[in-house]
Amino acid sequence: GTIPSSMGEMRSLKMLVMYSNYLSRQLPKTFWSGCQSLEFLKLSNNHFQGEIFPEGANLTNLIALFLDGNNFSGSIGEGLLNSKALVYLDISDNSISATVPL
Repeated sequence: GTIPSSMGEMRSLKMLVMYSNYLSRQLPKTFWSGCQSLEFLKLSNNHFQGEIFPEGANLTNLIALFLDGNNFSGSIGEGLLNSKALVYLDISDNSISATVPL
């Protein structure tokens, strides 16, 4: 399955845990830009692909992000810099080919 773009409209969502669910494809850009209250995101061990923190990502309240064990590739977008509250980031077991923007 996939995460629908309408999840980006859940502006009050603080925690989302959907690990080991055989979810695939890219996370919708509306998700990265719309879930502004999100503090904890665990999408480990799925089949997601594409870029992490694409342009326009606005997860400013994010504290913990678990994207390990997916098929993300390429770079980590500059949108990561908007997540100033981020304390924990696990992107292991992917095919990331770039450094983390600091």
